[in-house]
Amino acid sequence: MSVGSVRSLLELGFHTRWLAVDRPLIDRLEIGFRGWLDHQPRMEGVTVTEENVRARLLVEYLVFWITEKLEQMDGLRAGFVEFSQRHNHAATDREKQAHILGYAKRLGATHRQVNKDRKAFARWFGYDAMAERYERRYRKAEQELVVTLGRLGVIAAHYIECFSAAEQSIVSWRQLQLEKLLRSLLAYDGDPRVRIAAFESLAASVSSLPHNLQEKAVNESLISALEHRLQSLGKGDDLFVRRHAMRLLCRQIPDSPQLEPLLMTVKDDPSPAVRQLVVEAMHHASKETVDRVLPRLLLQDEEPRVRAATLVGLCALIQREELFEIILEQLHASLSSEKEQFVLRVGLKCVLDIYTDLDKTERRELACRWYARLSPLLAELHRSADDLSVRRWSAQAKEQIWLLQTPQARQLADALRRRIETIEPRRATRLRN
Repeated sequence: MSVGSVRSLLELGFHTRWLAVDRPLIDRLEIGFRGWLDHQPRMEGVTVTEENVRARLLVEYLVFWITEKLEQMDGLRAGFVEFSQRHNHAATDREKQAHILGYAKRLGATHRQVNKDRKAFARWFGYDAMAERYERRYRKAEQELVVTLGRLGVIAAHYIECFSAAEQSIVSWRQLQLEKLLRSLLAYDGDPRVRIAAFESLAASVSSLPHNLQEKAVNESLISALEHRLQSLGKGDDLFVRRHAMRLLCRQIPDSPQLEPLLMTVKDDPSPAVRQLVVEAMHHASKETVDRVLPRLLLQDEEPRVRAATLVGLCALIQREELFEIILEQLHASLSSEKEQFVLRVGLKCVLDIYTDLDKTERRELACRWYARLSPLLAELHRSADDLSVRRWSAQAKEQIWLLQTPQARQLADALRRRIETIEPRRATRLRN
């Protein structure tokens, strides 16, 4: 197998700047793959020329590499625990120093480094220094795991895309057997970036399948892992993992309706960053689910950013005409009860943007119903809102809608817009009848 072909697969879709950072790891993966391939009995005397075979073998090697790395990390962690116990139970300083130097050798210190460490006992060297070495080694292993998981997802997707027939693609996905590996990493209890990378690797490989076959690829065990990650809170920065799980949920709901009840759980997630994504998942949810979740996000959520993000999402959600009445009434209720200036500004922009979209797509009846229901509320906010800025935004929204409704005003505005576009910077012009 040519080096160039393997290298191109390992660098597939890799940003140039990140590639410069991770090139040493890519070099090791390339060399390791060639060595692994030489020890595969089925490959003796076989010359690989087809792109899909190269990709398949590289995916198998990356799964092997990740499995080996996880075992090494387990050994590293167990070794540190054992060292800590022995150090804590040591009776004398000399015994503690012996344990420290022994663990330094176990971490790969050379004879010269061990001598330097022995001389440093009198100054700074001790248990804390060894704990820091272990921590650096372990974090580096986690970083390499994150990068390799990213490569696994990209190359697996490339392999699946080599097959044009739908049934061939689903068979190829199953042959890769990524499920067991990814399922274990979705529950990884260390750096949350590993869990995120596992989600992204899963999403990349599954997304390469035809849309109608993605449900078959994500079987019950992986769906259970997704449910576990959204329903159970992890430690540390687990919110980033749940956000990625939410994005995966958004993609999978159309083909996996059994995931839809998760929206009822995620709407009460403790992190506003996660709740902000719920409205995206509602694009494919049932009308009944939208009717139950939307009021919770728009009217009851205590975080203004969540209420504002939900309002922004209504502009895409309105494309489903069966949701028109639900969206109209919930938006009316939101603007009637909202006190936060920023959320009101977003809501008033939403009123204008949705009316503009209804007008452009010639859904005139819906546009008239939209304005008839919200016009009195805009007028009320214009007259009596506590914040002067809200009064101004209400007037502007009503003025813009009036402009769209009045043909003569619309023609005049279009003419002015074209004239303004011809004015050069720092120049003025005179308008004539």
